[in-house]
Amino acid sequence: VVLEEGMLMCYDASGDTEPSADAALASDAEPSFEYTLIDLRDATVCDAQKSCGRLFAFTIETASGASHFFLARSTANKEEWIGDIEHNIARTNAAIPESPALATLAMSIEGAEADEFAAESFDSLSSSKFNHFDFEVTGNAEEDGREQEFTNNDISALDKLLKRHLSRHPQDSANIIKDHLRMVLELRDHPLGSLLHDFVKKWKEEHYFTLYATPSDQTISETVASVKSFVQDLVVACYKHYAYELRAFPKSSALCLEVVELMVFAELHPYLFKFYRKRYEAQDVAHHNKVKMFITLTPAHLGVPQQCWLMDPDAKTPPYFHAIELLKTLPEMRSPFEKIQCLVDVGAAICTAIEEFWAGSDTRPTVGGDELLPIFTYVILKS
Repeated sequence: VVLEEGMLMCYDASGDTEPSADAALASDAEPSFEYTLIDLRDATVCDAQKSCGRLFAFTIETASGASHFFLARSTANKEEWIGDIEHNIARTNAAIPESPALATLAMSIEGAEADEFAAESFDSLSSSKFNHFDFEVTGNAEEDGREQEFTNNDISALDKLLKRHLSRHPQDSANIIKDHLRMVLELRDHPLGSLLHDFVKKWKEEHYFTLYATPSDQTISETVASVKSFVQDLVVACYKHYAYELRAFPKSSALCLEVVELMVFAELHPYLFKFYRKRYEAQDVAHHNKVKMFITLTPAHLGVPQQCWLMDPDAKTPPYFHAIELLKTLPEMRSPFEKIQCLVDVGAAICTAIEEFWAGSDTRPTVGGDELLPIFTYVILKS
């Protein structure tokens, strides 16, 4: 189990079907484990002794309503975990703004192998006492006084999981590949995770003082080029590391790029965005003032065809409200992939709004590029 900022990563006792609390914690149940990410934002921790009858049990109730049961080794161990998780939840709620919930990973390990692997890995995977960047990343854990958290056997076992999961669930290969890559890139003792953590640490050190000055276009260009170069190098490293497992899946290189971008920009986006914000501060102010001048415009003012105005006198929200709300989330996105996907979703929401408005009608307008562009302009102004 790994307790990180805002999330709990663990091998969770679960089966293919939704188990009850008693079934999930039964000592004689068939061993079956899933690697799971639990979003701790607005979550609650409860003592589960009364509900499931196990002395050292506790549960985490997430904001989405999901329940996750855990079984500690002793009363002291349970109190320690509950205290650490509650502290993490409080810190997360105070520091992290609203954003889409983390997706749950579903990578099954079944049978006796799971029981043996979980028993061997519980202590080595437990890092609730360490913050993600509390100690120096040098490539050799002994040099900075940190005990090695993962042995080579642990890393080898984690790497073998990808091949096993892909062979058992090829129909879910995209999710399996993305979830596994995200997992290993978060582990500083994994070779791929070490590359990411070393680059992030070095990049922050090199650009520390640059962040407090207005950068030139050349500085921005060189900075972005260095990040792009590393992203490409890390994608190649991921593909080479799992060449045997990924070669049977044609889209695996694109999946590697998606995950690497998410992981890299999750760390560097605030710094890169500060570069652009300082460089184009005057232009941003002018643009913001100009947008305010057009805030009262309707689709009719922008040349949108009348059938696409979607004017409902009984509606309490403006036309294309869902698309507007989606576009408002764009600043929360970190990676280029996330931002592009947000724009794609906005376009889909526009088309959906038109279809729903004219549902049941014999005359339904066709939405092409000529219609979509002014509607998109309207959505941007309203967002």
